[in-house]
Amino acid sequence: MNAIAAIFREVLGLFVEDVGYAAAILGWVGVCAVVLPVLDAPLRGIVLVTGLSAILVIGVYRATGQPR
Repeated sequence: MNAIAAIFREVLGLFVEDVGYAAAILGWVGVCAVVLPVLDAPLRGIVLVTGLSAILVIGVYRATGQPR
């Protein structure tokens, strides 16, 4: 049973290396799913991409080990 759990963790690690990063992306997509339907179509894309880009920049900044 331990071998199966270890294999599962390894496979999951291939797709999700940073749980906080993945949670931030899923959280942002969830917020956008609730909030964006009230906005105009072009603005929806801008808000979604801007938020995801900010999450990416913050994730890269954290990964470099820069002091906060």
